[in-house]
Amino acid sequence: MESFQGTLIANVIKILPHKNADDAQIIVDFVIREGVKKVSDLRHITIASLKTICDTVDASDLYEEWQAQYGKKNDSVPSTSRSREPLSERNSETPTARFTMPLFDKNSPFIPAGVRQAIDLKKRPSVRDRQCMVDRIVDHLKEKVPNLVRSDFDSVADNLVQLYPESFKDTLAVSRHGSDSLRSQFKVKFDNLNRKPTKSRDQTTSAPASYGCLQFNPACPEGETEQSLVRRRDNLKSLFDHGRRHWDWRRIKVEMEITFYLQRKNINGPVSVPKPSSRRRRPQPENEENEQSGDEQAADNRAMTVVELKTEWPCLFKAAGMNYHLKLLTGSDFILQLDTFLAEDGKFLVEYLASKGETQAATRRKMIRSETRGNMDAYLAALIKMLTEYFSEDEAALVSFVEDTTDIDEVDLNILPADKTPHLVIAGPSLFNVSRAYLSIDGVMVASCESLREGFGMLFSSYFMLGIRYPNSVACTLSYVQKAIANIAPERGTKCSSSLLQSRANTKAAKLHNNFAAFKDSLDEND
Repeated sequence: MESFQGTLIANVIKILPHKNADDAQIIVDFVIREGVKKVSDLRHITIASLKTICDTVDASDLYEEWQAQYGKKNDSVPSTSRSREPLSERNSETPTARFTMPLFDKNSPFIPAGVRQAIDLKKRPSVRDRQCMVDRIVDHLKEKVPNLVRSDFDSVADNLVQLYPESFKDTLAVSRHGSDSLRSQFKVKFDNLNRKPTKSRDQTTSAPASYGCLQFNPACPEGETEQSLVRRRDNLKSLFDHGRRHWDWRRIKVEMEITFYLQRKNINGPVSVPKPSSRRRRPQPENEENEQSGDEQAADNRAMTVVELKTEWPCLFKAAGMNYHLKLLTGSDFILQLDTFLAEDGKFLVEYLASKGETQAATRRKMIRSETRGNMDAYLAALIKMLTEYFSEDEAALVSFVEDTTDIDEVDLNILPADKTPHLVIAGPSLFNVSRAYLSIDGVMVASCESLREGFGMLFSSYFMLGIRYPNSVACTLSYVQKAIANIAPERGTKCSSSLLQSRANTKAAKLHNNFAAFKDSLDEND
């Protein structure tokens, strides 16, 4: 018995690493009282019963893992000990045993609050709530079930119909199982996730740098020429020769919008080489003046370096200017989106992440102390640390620290990442104590910011402004920020360096999004 209890305790701690042995023992004693006599019996334990001894998130995590490991097998496929044999030792003509398919009830964290309410009232859920349920379940099963196929969703749909016929059973006489429509809905969602994008004959291949951009290569504005835009650029540049109190951002943004075509051309360089004219011009004398004009034209057409961009477009390396460029480029006002997210969801996301481990819980306590001292960016600092910890990524790939008296020109460039991706250098001992924030791109210090909020906004925006891929060590964190906060979520393409990393980042970001949504639903139900 002691050995069995030890196995259960190890299982609980593996799922809930923030629990100590005493906490795990309480959970184990409870499930044994509920009738668990062997490990596979854990599949019968429900979220509702677990919530009597632990919080909603822990109960959901235990239920989810136990269903994934020990849930009922599809009745159409017999369970045999041969399913545990190596594939090479099985007869190729013997049907392969399927992976255990998790089943769901109304207490599952993947069932939206609206669907639960409809089930309790014995009514049919709204179209939106039902689709939300389907999306969450399919996303979860794609992550948990290896070699998932369309037919696997039949048992999931049938189980929901059997449990809650008033809410899900088909009313048409032509439905053979009573679950045909729900089966079809699951499969359509699954097919859409697996469908590879097709390309029409006249569709051109976009550069990876254009991912998420609405105006990657805009047209020259009507009534302007490149020469007139260069003059506007020079006038705009001269505004920054004076102190910041002389910067009129209303006027600057108007000029930035007019010159946006030239900004993108200087960043992107030539997109394509024009075909030579079929008519030859008469040869011109080769003199110094012609050679000089040719050099100037070639320089105008190439992509500028970061140092050159900062010289010619100083507005792009101010927090307000880079944020406005991102808005013109992608349609996302990131600073506004960030402020809105922190105001509406920041507190809840911190609470959710704090429940996932002692490190995150300690970060939450630091955040509370920092906020008490008047730190306006305490929640942002906590989320940066907690997201990288949650995704098991490297915070040092995003941010480094120097003495709080260090000026931007005094930063030791040796502390910057070797891949020269955008990086924040904080003048201060931690994210909760920031004197200034400096941005580096391509191994060059390019911007100084008043706050962590401004610095993080520029850090994220620079990936899109300059068409830079996310570093592997923080791809999940940046992908989550992109989709959950910036609301930049195109159907095709990626900022990750490979399709494998893209799949990993998308899966992890989707899991956090779904679990966090379920966490908020549970809070709404308790209110």
